[in-house]
Amino acid sequence: MTTCEVPGDVFSCAAYATVNYDPGTGHILTVWGVLVAYLLICLALTSWSLRRIDRGR
Repeated sequence: MTTCEVPGDVFSCAAYATVNYDPGTGHILTVWGVLVAYLLICLALTSWSLRRIDRGR
C-alpha cells in the first residue's frame, strides 16, 4: 500500500515517482508510437478473428 503526501493527489504518491511525464518531443513520439502499435495489433487480431468466424459459417 502506498501513502501519498497530499491525500487525493495521485501524483504525490511514491508509486508515481518513477513515471516519466517529460513533455519532450522524443517522449511524446515514443508514447504515440506505442499507442499506434497497440492499435494495429488489436485491429489485426480483430480482423483475423472475424475472418476465422466468417469461414466457419
